Parts: sequence; structure tokens; C-alpha cells
Amino acid sequence: CAVFIATTGGPVQVLQLTPERARQSMVCVNRTTNVLPVSKLYDQFVKPGSGVVEREFGPFDNTSFRVDVSGPIDTGNSWQLGMYLVHALQASSEHRLVEDITAADEIIWATGCVDYHLNVTEVDHVAAKIQATGDLFSEWADLGKPVRVITAAGVNESDARDAAADYGVQVFGAENASQAGKILGLAMAPKSALVISGTAVKPGSGRNIALAIFVLVLAVG
Repeated sequence: CAVFIATTGGPVQVLQLTPERARQSMVCVNRTTNVLPVSKLYDQFVKPGSGVVEREFGPFDNTSFRVDVSGPIDTGNSWQLGMYLVHALQASSEHRLVEDITAADEIIWATGCVDYHLNVTEVDHVAAKIQATGDLFSEWADLGKPVRVITAAGVNESDARDAAADYGVQVFGAENASQAGKILGLAMAPKSALVISGTAVKPGSGRNIALAIFVLVLAVG
């Protein structure tokens, strides 16, 4: 897969992801020493405690990562979904990230936030990001490359469908990161017991149930 992170200035391609023995993970432009300001937020997204990448795909031998991208990324959080999918691709034995568009089986265009419980949450300016990619959508269509647009389910998904109606791309809305991974054919069972779902037990609920049973036994006694 080739992965693009959507911005209002146009999509930014993730060129490569490299494990590093550095104090902090970083995002750099085109393999240069130009470290983007978004690096601090990316580091917080990766490391245990504040982030989800180490928790879901680790533990890692190296403590940080270097991500090279084709252009600047704003300091918001809408890059999180794309970066999460890049880490998921790296963790998969059957998928990989590619830079060469002609070698890609498919192209992923992503925008969305990923919270601590792996929910994909909405972002701003989705329609504008689609419009800023219009020329590339046409180029990719000429190359015969399938394009999957992935964003948060709900309003973002609806906006993306309306804006991309004339571009011949597939639009998907994901409620959580696991659903987003499955769109790529990735088997992504969350490691964390904190993940919220219809059947998941929230932290501490087992203890509360045991306490309720104990009180009931005392009452019956």
C-alpha cells in the first residue's frame, strides 16, 4: 500500500517508517534533517502511556521511530489515522508500505484522529482535503490504482462521499482503528483491554461485579 495523509494543502505521502534508537520519535521531510514540529505530537502518539502504537504493536527493540513524509503536516491530530495504519502495515507479515506508486496494489488516503481507546474521531475540512487531492485522484485512476478513502464514520464519511463522488474512489467510514485496518485486509485484534466495544468489560467492572455478589451473599445470609 501507498499511504497518503490528507491535508488542506494536498495529500502528504508517508515514504518510509524506520525504527530508531533515539530519545524521541520524529517526522522528517524527504529524508532530510528537517524535523517537523508535529514530531512532538507523533512521539506522544507512539510511546507507552500517552500513546497507542507501542501498546498495540510493541514491544519494540528500539524505543522510537523516524517517519519520512513527502511534505509538511500541520500540527493538528488528523494525521493520526494514517500513521496508525502505517504502523499496522509494518506490523503485518503480509502487507507492506511502498513509496513507488506504480508498485502499489492500492492507495490509502486517510484523515482522522485516533484516541486512547482506538476510536476514530472526526476532523475538520474533509471536503477541502478531498478537493485538494483531485488532480492526484485523476492520475491514480489513469494508472489503474484503486484508491481507498478512510475517515471517521458519520459526518466525515458523508462529507467525503459527497466531495469524492466524481473521482471514482472508494470511501469508507471507520468507527475505530480496528475497522480501519480491516478495510486494508489487516487482522487487527486490539491488545488493550481498555478498548471500548459493545461487549468489552471496562476496567474495574469485574471488581465491581464481584463486590456486588459479595454484598448479595451477605444480605441473603
